[in-house]
Amino acid sequence: MLGMPDGFLLEDLETWNSRPRQDYKAAETIAKTQAVTNDHAERGVALIQEAAQSGRFKNEDQLQYALQVIRQNRADFTDARRKFSS
Repeated sequence: MLGMPDGFLLEDLETWNSRPRQDYKAAETIAKTQAVTNDHAERGVALIQEAAQSGRFKNEDQLQYALQVIRQNRADFTDARRKFSS
């Protein structure tokens, strides 16, 4: 997907740096240039910030309870977020 060589993945980890072909080094260079984000964490933080600033909750206890309900709902209904292809 990233256009990285991946032949080294079939070899023993100990040999990656010493491989005659530079596939590991090329993949390492590509990987180090990729920006990393944690979409789930960022969405969670945004959800909490929005909820806290919305004024919908009278106090911290209500906000914490709502977050627990959301967490439990997500655990109970994991298929609800799954996308199905037709």
